[in-house]
Amino acid sequence: MKITKKLKMALRALLMKAGEVETDKGKLIYEGELQVGTEVYTEKVEGEEIEVVPAPDGSYETSDKVIEVEDGKVKSIEDKGEEETEEPEP
Repeated sequence: MKITKKLKMALRALLMKAGEVETDKGKLIYEGELQVGTEVYTEKVEGEEIEVVPAPDGSYETSDKVIEVEDGKVKSIEDKGEEETEEPEP
């Protein structure tokens, strides 16, 4: 990757008013509000370099939501259902 492209990506990451959410696969970084259609990114660490790259496709679980990502954008956000626990009968 050319240095200018790396610099542009780093500058973009610094300039955007990023939000972030911790998931089971690491941190998702986004600009603005996290909703369907929002572009999401992850940090890719190689040696001493950290790059902000589009998030890979897949499901990302937070403490209360499941976020589906496709082509670097949020495809859906669903609340996790409360797990029902069975109470022992007396």
